[in-house]
Amino acid sequence: MEEAKVYVDKVIGIEQKKRNSYLNCLLGLFLPYPLRIAYCYNKKMKYCIQKELYETNYDIVYIKRLRMAQYAPIVKERNVKLVIDITDSLTKYYDSLRKKKLGLAKLLAIEEYIKHKYYEKKICKEHKIIVICSEEDKKYLTERTPEIDNHIYVMNNSIDVSIWKNHKIQVAEPGHRKKLVFFGLMDYTPNILAIKYFIEIVFPLLDKEYDLTIVGANITKEVYQYESERIHFTGFVQDISVELKKYDIFVCPMNTGSGVKNKILQASMVGLPIISTDLGVEGIAEEIHQAVFIANGSQDMVDKIRLVDEMQSEDLLKKLRYQQEIIEKFNNNDHVLKDLLDRIGI
Repeated sequence: MEEAKVYVDKVIGIEQKKRNSYLNCLLGLFLPYPLRIAYCYNKKMKYCIQKELYETNYDIVYIKRLRMAQYAPIVKERNVKLVIDITDSLTKYYDSLRKKKLGLAKLLAIEEYIKHKYYEKKICKEHKIIVICSEEDKKYLTERTPEIDNHIYVMNNSIDVSIWKNHKIQVAEPGHRKKLVFFGLMDYTPNILAIKYFIEIVFPLLDKEYDLTIVGANITKEVYQYESERIHFTGFVQDISVELKKYDIFVCPMNTGSGVKNKILQASMVGLPIISTDLGVEGIAEEIHQAVFIANGSQDMVDKIRLVDEMQSEDLLKKLRYQQEIIEKFNNNDHVLKDLLDRIGI
């Protein structure tokens, strides 16, 4: 954060109490807006943006996330160039989530899917520069609304390669790669569903020599109940790149969600062997399928873990270096940003 300060002239914070957001959501149940949008509605925010745009001549306004696009009309009134980065398609996200959830959570996922289907389309149609993180998410939206195709720009999720790249990748000897790891925010529904699937369905099929560590903050009781002699939780860690070097194999059993999974980019640059579902590597360059180990079923995932465990070290290292090359080429911060700016004319 200290490095970022040189790029920032002013920060204006708008406080919103949770109870106000929850009241917004309660009202939102009876309105045609997604709950995510209602949660972030704030009159002070609206007034503050209006005031700032009237007092200062800005060249560009960048809006991050679909939930903040509700303030875009204020920018259009001032005739300022506007970029809305929706990141990934929330319609697609809830489309997959509604098929996995049960009970009240399923009903909420259906409600958000239906409302986002109309709201996301509306935002994409009304504004000229929409940024999204993957070709798959763009395709999902444009197949349903072809007229928005020419103003949705794909900007691949990216990382700072100079920080993440491990130049001295090391692997354990064949037969001694037993330390599995999964990482991510553990109150995020797709991560919860993925790790529950792995622990309940895949992990019992593995030999008892294997253990699993879940790295990440905000562990819910729903997940923490699985802690045992072979399943461990670290909670928040200061430096994820340092932490990941302690493990032998990264498992990514994602079965819901949308967009590019940053965990794949990060694990690739650290130099971890990756075993992932197709969904886990969705949105990354097609070449990634040749560098990671794709497994879409429980037995397939077990077989791939054993394959990586027994693989000759030199063969495995070649795979890991190739992973890094792919991410450096397609998901490097500098290249990705420059490419986007060229395409949108900035």
